Amino acid sequence: MARAVADALDADRTLLVEAGTGTGKTLAYLIPAVLSGKKVVISTGTRALQDQLASRELPLVERALDRSVDWCVLKGRENYVCLYRLEDAAGQASRSLLPGAVDAVRRWAGETETGDRAELAWLADDDPLWPLVSVTGDQCLGSACPRYEPCFLTRAKRRAARADLVIVNHALFFADLAAGPHASGSIVPHHTAVIFDEAHVLEEVATSHWGVTVSRHRVRDLLADLRREPLPGGDPSGRATAFEAVDRLQAAAERAFDALRCVAGSDAATRLRWVPDAAERAAASGLDLLARLGEVKLAIDALGAPSEGWARLAERVAALGRDARFLWRAEDPAYVFWVETNGAVVRLSASPLDVSSILRETLFSSGTPCVLASATLTAGGSFAYLKSRLGIDDAQELALASPFNYQTQALVYVPRDLPLPRDPGFTDAVADEVVRIVAASRGRAFVLFTSHRALDAVFEMCRRRLAYPVLKQGDGPRMALIERFQAEPSLLFATMGFWQGIDVPGEALSCVVLDKLPFAPPDDPIVQARTDALKHDGLDSFAAYHLPAAAIWLKQGFGRLIRSRRDRGVIAILDRRLLTHGYGRFFLESLPPAPVTSSFVEVENFFGSDHGGAPRVDRD
Repeated sequence: MARAVADALDADRTLLVEAGTGTGKTLAYLIPAVLSGKKVVISTGTRALQDQLASRELPLVERALDRSVDWCVLKGRENYVCLYRLEDAAGQASRSLLPGAVDAVRRWAGETETGDRAELAWLADDDPLWPLVSVTGDQCLGSACPRYEPCFLTRAKRRAARADLVIVNHALFFADLAAGPHASGSIVPHHTAVIFDEAHVLEEVATSHWGVTVSRHRVRDLLADLRREPLPGGDPSGRATAFEAVDRLQAAAERAFDALRCVAGSDAATRLRWVPDAAERAAASGLDLLARLGEVKLAIDALGAPSEGWARLAERVAALGRDARFLWRAEDPAYVFWVETNGAVVRLSASPLDVSSILRETLFSSGTPCVLASATLTAGGSFAYLKSRLGIDDAQELALASPFNYQTQALVYVPRDLPLPRDPGFTDAVADEVVRIVAASRGRAFVLFTSHRALDAVFEMCRRRLAYPVLKQGDGPRMALIERFQAEPSLLFATMGFWQGIDVPGEALSCVVLDKLPFAPPDDPIVQARTDALKHDGLDSFAAYHLPAAAIWLKQGFGRLIRSRRDRGVIAILDRRLLTHGYGRFFLESLPPAPVTSSFVEVENFFGSDHGGAPRVDRD
């Protein structure tokens, strides 16, 4: 793999390389990247993997090559504490419920070298404090900010401009790529090569970043910043007009999003189709929202010689107006439009049906060498699905098997007697099966789900029946949960975010339970639209889209289990379709060659053995 990566970088070619778990693919792309003489961007699937490269792999590369490597980690601006907003939050802390937490962040900000929130182990992923002390791309004042020079992001960008190797994540890379090469807020430095780790998620990430969204949260953030910005002096009537326009915008926005909630009907994502009744009211309220945005823009312009802050706010108002006009018209046939609600969250979004032509033009035809690496790029032994979805016409291909002996190190358990996933008793049966599986594994298990709803339901059914510490995704930062999991025999309940990019070698993780085959949800608006488009073109959407995508995700879930030659474990897939439906063979042929059983006795025997020797079971 290292030779193939070196050749691709040298020849300015695109390389697709699938390297099974345990092949050392991280080292296999890092070493040729370091030796290439190019400025290389390494893009990872998650921020956690960025931190892992920085703390483990790159120091190892430096020792192996006996040389220092000029590298740095670069994340999106929302990951860095904003000194300007931190000062504002500190001023408001006495009137909030978070004064102690704000003070803790202030002390840390005075000591940290990076300003990266990953250093705050006590701060949960969804802690409401962080949005108060960080900024999004819309909110950042850039070079006009009074704290621009000491800004942690400013320092990180300057460091990245000098470094030979820059470690980013896919979200940041594609946000910059979608914004265009001349965008003022770009973060990723100019580079001469890019390597994508966890490249199997590129279509999903690209779809997100070439999409458009207007949400209640986005409008409320804008309104809060409009009210927070100091008004310039001058005509008092202009000041009054600005405040009145902001008030009218707030009222119009609340009406518009309430109407959209009626279109969605429930906490779900609903494909947008403008039809009578509720949708007519939503369309009318959208037009009113556009009018009020126009009033706010005129009021800002009338303030006369506004500050940089007001100029930035005017740009945000104009951008919100453009996005809202595009979304409420919902006319572009190249996009799918949908309404999503979740509690207080309401958003109207559009995403491209197909990003292959976009990526072909912006990335894979640019002349910049691109290496795409993952343990799961092929489906049914072919790269064809990935290439078609990403717009890759010409690439070198390399598929490398894992060095592990799956015949003795792993066992795939698929119970035949569970209800099918759509049957009413499936969730109860999954909970019962989880309880007896983790009793056999003595904890030490990830229990992974394809949806948050299934996770919550099974977690509530199981947690009082389990004799081991039970952790749940969202109860703390991801890496903090992993550290707690490794500290003692435990169980971790999680969703698709833990199906990839998580490395827990050794006995701490000896069992992975997957609730069902990871087919994309059929009611997802993007999935619906892509299915319709394939059918319109005369293609079998199941064979061309749903099946290979699910096979790749199943391999990802399997990949959490065996991380070294000393690891042993059981992967339990609680979906009998793997054995009873014709397409099950496609899934089995995509998985590593571990024996398969439906006998729970074999699972108990596997965990009861000290030295391996999984039963020999015919995969047929």
